[in-house]
Amino acid sequence: MRNIIDEILEKKSRNIPITDWLQPSRPRWDLVSNRISRIRAIPHAINLLDLICYRFEIEDIEKYPEIESECHEVRFPGGVVNEISRYIPIGLVACIEAYFRQVYADLIDYGDPYKQNAAEFSDIKFNIKTAISLERADLSIGDFISHLLPINSFEGIESTMTKLTGSNFSQALEREIENSKELQQTELLIGSEEDYIKRGYKIISGGLVVPTSQKLHRDMVCAIKDVFELRHRLCHEASPIMSDHDDAVISEAPGAVLRFLVVSEAVVERMLS
Repeated sequence: MRNIIDEILEKKSRNIPITDWLQPSRPRWDLVSNRISRIRAIPHAINLLDLICYRFEIEDIEKYPEIESECHEVRFPGGVVNEISRYIPIGLVACIEAYFRQVYADLIDYGDPYKQNAAEFSDIKFNIKTAISLERADLSIGDFISHLLPINSFEGIESTMTKLTGSNFSQALEREIENSKELQQTELLIGSEEDYIKRGYKIISGGLVVPTSQKLHRDMVCAIKDVFELRHRLCHEASPIMSDHDDAVISEAPGAVLRFLVVSEAVVERMLS
């Protein structure tokens, strides 16, 4: 029989304690920020590896015997650089899932209306025995319920957040984007104004355009869905054929996930303030 309490405790035991990190006052963000920073550096590490192992001449590498054999091992199989890049969506989805599991717990433990809204998840059973086990394990109701809520897709997160908060989470993200000046970067107008308007831009003075909040939200959601979908294929298919679109998803994923979590954190902070 599945022991939920033991699963939660085991998972928590594998995480670095938040009190050891730089900003213990922001546990949700601290839970994932360091790993996201490291994942964002992976493309640079890949470029460095590609430069050393594939673009240097053999004669140049032979001057450095300490790396010669390692370069040969990387060169020989081929595709090692691409294989490393495939870790990016896997690691980023882990960050998204960990972040929102903590968000679920924080909302429920905050109290009403979120705790009351959690009663809508009728398939989650909670009894006196569970309550006693939680107290003995020093776990909260939020810890217990959040462990059982869906986090493995954008749609699952959106649906769960909407039920917990009682308001449309996707719309809340769009409102936050609309209020964020940092996300609304201006671009030079190159081409017809009509074309830019069709693509979701607003025309401003001086030959500049700015993406609408609707476009930014739409692009962000599409990017997160793509990351989840690609992560699923990379985890469950031995030799997936990678398209140009897949390569673009990997390239843009770190920035897209960072924006998604930053906007989500702003929304959650507002809910808990």
